[in-house]
Amino acid sequence: FDLLNRLYQAAGLWQKAVSIADTKDRIHLKTTHFNYAKHLESVGDVDNAIKNFEKSGTARQEVPRMLFNMGLMGDLEDYVHRSADKDLLKWWAAYLESKGRYDKARKYYSRANDFLSLVRIACFKGDMATAAEIVSEAGDRAASYHFARQLEVQGELAQAISYYANAGCYNQAIRLARTNNMDGDLMRFALKSTPSLMLDCATHFEQKGDMDKAIQLYHKGGDLARA
Repeated sequence: FDLLNRLYQAAGLWQKAVSIADTKDRIHLKTTHFNYAKHLESVGDVDNAIKNFEKSGTARQEVPRMLFNMGLMGDLEDYVHRSADKDLLKWWAAYLESKGRYDKARKYYSRANDFLSLVRIACFKGDMATAAEIVSEAGDRAASYHFARQLEVQGELAQAISYYANAGCYNQAIRLARTNNMDGDLMRFALKSTPSLMLDCATHFEQKGDMDKAIQLYHKGGDLARA
């Protein structure tokens, strides 16, 4: 039946090919739909090509490619708008962003729950208040990390440390606190970090003569002899 399927395709008998694949050659069903979709694309039957790309499981890549190559940008936007595929929504949002259409890009990033990109756009536009609101509501670590980096560049060190910690990047929070002699924050986040970071911070406090903090971190970090 696989050979019969291929024969029908070669002869242009697509309905028979799909029928035989559906009933007797299901291992090649998706491939048959894909080949049929490519044929329909070549003859300009866009609607049926879309249906068969969807049945072949390749719609995420093939439908945007087809519509884009044909210059059917309105149809492409309508297709994405009806879709619930997050990868497709993010792809379209990135395209809109590349064209400077930030408001529409935010709409599609939001539908895809891509909080990192929403924060990135807000920071790019200088709207730090909106970025902070998105990070607070989403609880997304990647978004929090990006926001922390932007705050660090702007010199908002205390806030940057806090958002690094929210992102679970205690090494970055510790780096910033240590570089800027913010010992309170350094101790607070060192206690939440890995044993190796705890011991490194313990050495830092020991060298500064702050033995209470050093002892506590050596103890919690597992170096009992040193404590």
